[in-house]
Amino acid sequence: MKSLPFIWLPLLSLWTILIVLFSNRPIQNIELFIPLVIYFAVSLVFAVQLGLINKTKKENFLVKFSSSNSLLFCFLISTVSIFSYLYGGINLQISLLLVIAPLIANLIFNEIFSISSKQIGKQKDKLIIKKNNWVEKGKELEKEQIKKSKENSKARDLSKGYKKEWKTYLKKASASFSNNKEIINEIKRINDILEFSSFFRKSDCMEDLYLIKLSENELEVLDILKDIK
Repeated sequence: MKSLPFIWLPLLSLWTILIVLFSNRPIQNIELFIPLVIYFAVSLVFAVQLGLINKTKKENFLVKFSSSNSLLFCFLISTVSIFSYLYGGINLQISLLLVIAPLIANLIFNEIFSISSKQIGKQKDKLIIKKNNWVEKGKELEKEQIKKSKENSKARDLSKGYKKEWKTYLKKASASFSNNKEIINEIKRINDILEFSSFFRKSDCMEDLYLIKLSENELEVLDILKDIK
C-alpha cells in the first residue's frame, strides 16, 4: 500500500493517457494495438519489480538505488518507444523490439548485479568470520597471558619463601659453622648469588635445605653447599 501513490497511480494515469490517445486514432487493424498491450504488460512488470525493491529490507541503500535507477531507465525507454510508435516515429516491429528489449536488458542486469552482490556478500561474510576468529584468538591469548601471569606471580611468591628460609638458615649456619672456614666461604658465596640464582626459584632448593638441616656431617654439608650454583 505504501507504493500505491508513488508507483501505481502515475502508472495508471499513463495507461489512461495511452488508451485515450490510441482510441482517438483511426486504427483499422487490431494488430496495431499489440505494442500497446505488450507495453502494459512490460510496464506492469517494471512497477511490480520497483515495488519489491523498495519493500525489501535485505538490500542496502546502494543496491536499491542502482536497481531502481536501472528499472526507471528501462521503463523510460519502453515509454518513449510506445509514444514514438503512436505518433508514427517507428514501425510496428521496431516498437515491439524497443518495448520488450529494455525488460530483457533489465533482467540480465539484475541477474549480473545479484551475482556480484552475492559475491560481495560472501567476501564480507569471510571478512566477518576472520575478524571473529581474530577476536577469539585475541581472547584466548589474553586468557593464556593472564594464566601465565598468575603462574609467574605464584612462582615468585614461592621463590620469595624459598629465599627467606635459606637466608634464615645461612644466618644460623654462619654461627654454627664459624670454625669451618670452607663452609663460611660457601655461605658467603651463596648469600651473594641467592637473589639471582635460578636454583632458589625451584622447589629442589628446599630438598637440599632439608638435607643440610638433617646432616650432622660438616663434609656432607660442605659438599651440598658447593653444588649450589
